[in-house]
Amino acid sequence: MKTIEEIKIELLNNDLDKFIQSIADYDISSYDQYGNNLLHYYILNYEAIAIPAKEIICEFLSRGLDINSKQIKKDCRSALYLAVQVRSKKLVALLLEMNAEVDSQDINGNTPLWQAVMNYRGDSYFIDLLLKYGAKPNLKNKHGVSPKKLANTIANYDTKKLFNK
Repeated sequence: MKTIEEIKIELLNNDLDKFIQSIADYDISSYDQYGNNLLHYYILNYEAIAIPAKEIICEFLSRGLDINSKQIKKDCRSALYLAVQVRSKKLVALLLEMNAEVDSQDINGNTPLWQAVMNYRGDSYFIDLLLKYGAKPNLKNKHGVSPKKLANTIANYDTKKLFNK
């Protein structure tokens, strides 16, 4: 059976058929030394991998990978959270369409919506989409700060108004 490191190299080779063959006897629930499973790795390296997102994520899920599994080290973030963090519109939309948990919380209690507010740079796409899928703007993290409160705290008028629609 191949290790996760060998599988990651196959993924970077951008050959879907060969990749599918290489994971035939692979334990899809494995994590690398950084606490990432293959879905986390794919999202964090999305720009370097030419295999279409829907095909590869469907392949992971068909083999039993939980779309809501979290990293087992560091911040314990879900795939959706990581997709928001790396600002991938395509991945965020796809994961939400595939029923990823919209309010998954990391080790600090932060949600993808909280991260979208932190990342806000004048494009409301992530905030709007997460709210459309039912993200809770008043869900507090372990420090008592909700995405809505964060939006008001960072003193950005544009961000504040996104929560008052």
